[in-house]
Amino acid sequence: MAACGVAAIALTAGAMVVGPQTPANAAVVPAAPTRLKAVAASATSAKVSWTAVPGATRYELQYSTPSSYGWKAETCTIRGTTCVSTGLMDPYPYPYQCRVRAVSVLPTGTTYSAWSDTASVWLDP
Repeated sequence: MAACGVAAIALTAGAMVVGPQTPANAAVVPAAPTRLKAVAASATSAKVSWTAVPGATRYELQYSTPSSYGWKAETCTIRGTTCVSTGLMDPYPYPYQCRVRAVSVLPTGTTYSAWSDTASVWLDP
């Protein structure tokens, strides 16, 4: 399949590989991040941290609050193992829930880990 330049998507144990499929890139799906922790940084922001994943180029964070109506992607590009979600506004105390996944960008394609377990914290505006 790689010889004709056709891209493919493969799912392996909740992880995803995007790009030409070869034994070289199929084996480097990063593990899901662990030890996810969320703490209130202010009344309208949450600081999230996790353990680094070997082979990860960057991370993607999603969060959920009562006003977000499901999972919403954090807008920053995360290259380290912390992120601060800001501008979170609900008119009453509310739960902030988040999850993160590792991304490995390779010349042959991009691989995504499964989503981590979730972490939660209550924010009080």
